[in-house]
Amino acid sequence: MPELLALPRYAIVKRQADGNNQPILIGTGSYKLNQWQAGEHAQFTANEDYWEGRPFTDSIEFQMGSSLRDQLMDRQAHHLGALVLQIAHHERDAIAARWPSLRGPLVTWCRLAQCRIEAPRRIEDVVLETSALTRSPVADAFVLSLTLRSRSDTPLLTPSLDLALTDPTGRLIARRVLAPRDFNAAEVLPARTESEFQVLLTAGSAPVVGYTVAIFYP
Repeated sequence: MPELLALPRYAIVKRQADGNNQPILIGTGSYKLNQWQAGEHAQFTANEDYWEGRPFTDSIEFQMGSSLRDQLMDRQAHHLGALVLQIAHHERDAIAARWPSLRGPLVTWCRLAQCRIEAPRRIEDVVLETSALTRSPVADAFVLSLTLRSRSDTPLLTPSLDLALTDPTGRLIARRVLAPRDFNAAEVLPARTESEFQVLLTAGSAPVVGYTVAIFYP
């Protein structure tokens, strides 16, 4: 009996019909039939006028012609696809560098997600091989020279520099962060190569005798 009452032909309908002269199904339950396709699916939406108050869920959809197991598998596949998309978004730089053929789809995705594709940031694969601070012929100026070596099999984003200058007592005189453009470096470090850079620095009349330099990603 309950199964029979659930059939559309037993639904309570309004007197008026829709544009196709079909009765508008409303029912008396917490949900109203929104879409019905025989043998395929039925969609129900929340009944705003339900006597016990509007239900919490906005809509419910039943898929027919497939087992509950198949429906659960479809839902799990949907969630898995969303998870894969989330991982691809988070790791987009590494994926584009590792598999260049995927760069195009990732760029298209970033147009929608308002993101950008950069070379990966892996500071553990960048080595500050050598550095030196020498006086320049220019008054009160120094030349910072350094060599960066990439140990990565893919191009990496060039890191920034954290430079500190000290006096004879070891006291900090000045500290400056240098972006790649500040020391005439390209945005990307080629894979498995050493790159040399020089930058002219002015320190005024301060007695600079020591320095420290470190690489990092902002």
